[in-house]
Amino acid sequence: MRLWIAAWLAAAAISVAHTEDYELDAPVVTARLYSNEAELVREARVTVKHGAHRLIVSPLLGDNIADVSLSIEGARLTGQGMRPLPAPDTSDPLLKQADAAEQALTITRQTIEDNRDMSRALIQRLQNQNSTVDNVQRQLDALARVREKLLSTEREQQDELKKLQEQLAWQNKGRDSRQYAGIFDIYSDRSGEVTLTLREHTKKAYWQPYSEFSLNSDSGTLDIRAYAQVVQQSGLDWQNSDIALSFAPPDYREQPALQSTTVAIADRTVTSIVGDNAPFSANTALLNKGGLPAKAAKSGTNDKAATDDVSISGVDFAVKIPGKHSLASSRDRYQLTYWQNRSHAKLYSAAYAWVTSKALLVAEWQQPDGHGFYPGNASFFRDGNRIGQLRLDRIMRESSRQIMSFGEDPHIDVQYTIPPGYNIGNGLILKDRMEKRQTVTLHNLGKTARDVRLYARLPLATQTDVTVEPKFSPKPDQENVENVRGIVLWEKTLNAGDTLRIENSYDVRYPEGKRLVGIE
Repeated sequence: MRLWIAAWLAAAAISVAHTEDYELDAPVVTARLYSNEAELVREARVTVKHGAHRLIVSPLLGDNIADVSLSIEGARLTGQGMRPLPAPDTSDPLLKQADAAEQALTITRQTIEDNRDMSRALIQRLQNQNSTVDNVQRQLDALARVREKLLSTEREQQDELKKLQEQLAWQNKGRDSRQYAGIFDIYSDRSGEVTLTLREHTKKAYWQPYSEFSLNSDSGTLDIRAYAQVVQQSGLDWQNSDIALSFAPPDYREQPALQSTTVAIADRTVTSIVGDNAPFSANTALLNKGGLPAKAAKSGTNDKAATDDVSISGVDFAVKIPGKHSLASSRDRYQLTYWQNRSHAKLYSAAYAWVTSKALLVAEWQQPDGHGFYPGNASFFRDGNRIGQLRLDRIMRESSRQIMSFGEDPHIDVQYTIPPGYNIGNGLILKDRMEKRQTVTLHNLGKTARDVRLYARLPLATQTDVTVEPKFSPKPDQENVENVRGIVLWEKTLNAGDTLRIENSYDVRYPEGKRLVGIE
């Protein structure tokens, strides 16, 4: 037994003594792009003999070995570390500007979070103190204004930081942009191939979604194209790499939201405030015991993945761009198409009585099969003319019903009038009631018939001693539209030159001497 142990120790000593170092390239095989960073998967292969070896990968994209997710096939990891590369010139003024911009952005984001925490704490404190609705309204509005300014500052700082990062990447082109090489000690039980897989993150590669919606209002055809605008300044050239686009689906509303309003007596106390957006929405902060009606139903209820190239995990969605792609690390911006299709849309003109704006040309269609994802900046074209650009933050799933505005409809004239003596916001205030009177007139100025819709909303009483009596004429074609209580809808087809006149009126009765809140 002693002789066997001695022989084993001698063999082990020989193997350790013959440790070899391998300088390896680890090209990017997969890039998963987010809106502010990228996850890069790199692979290196090497054939080794039985024994201990050291694998050196240069450069790493970070300055902490703990940030590198590592997997090895064909050997086991016995140790890992980092080796410093020549340090960059820290006296570079551009580098100092980028550092200062990043610090400023961090402070702003923390301030936004503090604002949210203050809002939630304020609501809780006011509820416990039995504060009045007016007090809640005033203080929450103040916090909302501050938050809006902070969000605007955050967007400006993000843009400035990206510009500085792009300038630095261009300035450092052809040089290592990071400061460390990875050192990985392995032990192989036998001769053969070893595969080293690194998973790293970088802030110098990201993507911005961009879509184009082009409507032909005569034929009703809608062409949709989805692009990925890619910034690749990671310091590593991507050769024949797989690229996936990742994004989370925030809520998006392009038309005025079909939300109910409430009416209440002003000296009643706040009993319930719910919803993540309550601190920043004054009207939705007024609730009865049963709570407010649900928001407008979101389109897209099919949870089936569009294709095999779409993966869904929690709130994170990823779309794989077909094929292999080679993107050099440079100042260039790349635009990659990941989906396009043509749909047929139903068109109508829509007016919203609580907005008192011009009519919108609205397209309604069923999202075709295939990739249905279009968050981000979008350009809108109508009959070959660019009508505007906005940010879309919604996800459109395959086979889902979609509704989208294509700007003002010049063919439909909308007039909103109130009788003399009636206030635009509060109507006519009497001792025991409030009378709201509004006449909406829609006139077809075009040469062909057009489908028109008028949306209005009736306030919901939150107390038993407050009643709301509609005075509509004619009666609406639909009530509680999209399952939203209080929303009503008139639908008509207007021939060329025809006019539609609608009385959008109601009375609110309440105990004499009290004051109402929540009336628009």
